[in-house]
Amino acid sequence: MTEQFESKSPERSDDLRRLTKSSDRAAEHGFPGKFPLIRKRMVWLPTWRGWCCIVLLAACMCTWTARNIHPFLSVTHRVPADVLVIEGWVPDLVLKTAIQEFQQGQYRFIVTSGGPRPRGHLTSDFPTYAAEAAAALHKLGFPRDKIIEAPGEPTLRDRTFHSAQAVKLKLDELNIKQVGLNIVTEGNHARRTWTVFRRVFPEPNRVGVISCPPVEYDPARWWASSEGAKGTLIEAFGWLHDAIFR
Repeated sequence: MTEQFESKSPERSDDLRRLTKSSDRAAEHGFPGKFPLIRKRMVWLPTWRGWCCIVLLAACMCTWTARNIHPFLSVTHRVPADVLVIEGWVPDLVLKTAIQEFQQGQYRFIVTSGGPRPRGHLTSDFPTYAAEAAAALHKLGFPRDKIIEAPGEPTLRDRTFHSAQAVKLKLDELNIKQVGLNIVTEGNHARRTWTVFRRVFPEPNRVGVISCPPVEYDPARWWASSEGAKGTLIEAFGWLHDAIFR
């Protein structure tokens, strides 16, 4: 009897080892099978000190971004130029600043850009932003013969890109060889405008930009108003999109 038990002990030991391995595989894969869907993994998580460091780092990054994103977007970089471009949608105060810029520089023409207005063009004499800005400049006393309208095509997206193309086509059509051009725009739209125009024109080093302070919010506290927060975030993502996908 003892001999029979002893002879079966090795077989039972083998069965036990196989059962243990099977249990280990089941624990690893979630359940035994040829195509497991889940498995057991070890996950490392921060301690409370680690979470405190992560939160502190995130707060520092948000603070740095809030202080620097608006100045980064509202860039001013003048180049020697004889053509001044104005984005037609800007407020009248920016148009006055553009006239002062023209008078202080060596400019020959002002080019107004901008496509069809989304509202008001049916009841207005100015169907495009370019035409509206040109009329406003003339109303402010600027000579009409020094204004060139470059209206863009109707589009639902990439309006700045189409405006830049319209300006280039108009200058080529009139055979105006420019030393350089500076674009006047408002606030945090400057970085994106500059990026787009530099890609459209063949010599990007001859393209500059002038950012005029926004009139609807304080740029030093852009996050404190809905207009400032919305505009800054939209322009930041818009510039990032143009920088990556164009």
